[in-house]
Amino acid sequence: MARPRRPFSGCREPSRLGTGLVQRLREEQQKRQLLNDEMAHRLGNSFAGVQAIVNQSLAGEKELRETINARIAALAATNALLSESDWQVASLKEVLAGMFGS
Repeated sequence: MARPRRPFSGCREPSRLGTGLVQRLREEQQKRQLLNDEMAHRLGNSFAGVQAIVNQSLAGEKELRETINARIAALAATNALLSESDWQVASLKEVLAGMFGS
């Protein structure tokens, strides 16, 4: 009597194949998250650097300095929202709240 064919006939242990794939996917996701967090941190530092330059360059122009700093802060807040959502989606309500401080 012939033995029935097993699925994944080229692999003796298909469950191990799936486990290895899942592990690799988890590692890749962790790596992407680490890189995303690092990029968000560096962008935050860049925004802070730009604000410092604005504050020094426009020391005597309080109103203009505050307007520019508010715009930079809105950009930073929007960047933080996108970063927290893995650059996939951020609600318009959250973006506007970050921009207008509501």
